[in-house]
Amino acid sequence: TSRRGLLILSDNYYPGWKATVDGRDTPIVRADYLFRGVPLPPGTHTVMFRYQPLTWRIGWIISLTALIALVTTAALGYRQRRR
Repeated sequence: TSRRGLLILSDNYYPGWKATVDGRDTPIVRADYLFRGVPLPPGTHTVMFRYQPLTWRIGWIISLTALIALVTTAALGYRQRRR
């Protein structure tokens, strides 16, 4: 861009999206009440979006905890059978 601008994506604004401009975190703003927008300074930039909702992280942590509990229970059961 030759001056400051706003990159607008036609995707819906939804919580959980993260954006970086040239590797630095930048806020995502709501544009026209529906779309996602990222403010850009003048110049050439690389903009990256990634979707990381809180619910995904919570689900991942719960799944990992359940896997650890399952492996621990199986290992303890195996040890008791061998005795």
